[in-house]
Amino acid sequence: MREGIALARPAPGFVLPYALQRVYGTFGDCRPGGRQHRGLDLGGVGPNAGLGTPVRAMVRSRILFIGRPEDDPARFGTPDLRAGTVERGGRRLPRTGVHPLYGRVAYFTRDYGAWRSGAIVVTEVIGTPLAGHRVRYMHLAAIHPMLDVGDEVEAGQEIGLMGGTAVQFDLPHVHIDIETPDGVRVDPAPWLGMEADDRVCR
Repeated sequence: MREGIALARPAPGFVLPYALQRVYGTFGDCRPGGRQHRGLDLGGVGPNAGLGTPVRAMVRSRILFIGRPEDDPARFGTPDLRAGTVERGGRRLPRTGVHPLYGRVAYFTRDYGAWRSGAIVVTEVIGTPLAGHRVRYMHLAAIHPMLDVGDEVEAGQEIGLMGGTAVQFDLPHVHIDIETPDGVRVDPAPWLGMEADDRVCR
């Protein structure tokens, strides 16, 4: 984990989707089995590991897809609506919370779901040099209730809340990745004013 990346200056047209104080995973990280991470994991900041804090669109884009655990538990995980707490990353955290506009929110799921994404928003960038690229935001606790497929969101607009859906062991975080129109993943870090991670798993 990288701590304290707070002064990054995003590229023109981009904003930070979430604070960079806790970066849990970068594009070049190697996962078990030699699998490359190919995204950026931004950890929750604040009380209860940031649960329920806003996650924002990093660039102007159009919503292509929304997946919610409450709508399709088989794909996105079974919402954990039980009372009490759950352990993630060595901390005890509340399973649910109540938020204006959202109502009661399940921060976690009881399983991964087939997609292993939890609550997910997929967007297509409008304008900027990344026009036509897709950006995915995964593991959200909830997706803003006023958003729907086809809507346009501005850079900095709230798209959901920090959570840990489909995250069974680690602390809450939002996974962000970018895919070219040809289906190639590219590192989000330089667009957010961070150093690129060009490591390759062997």
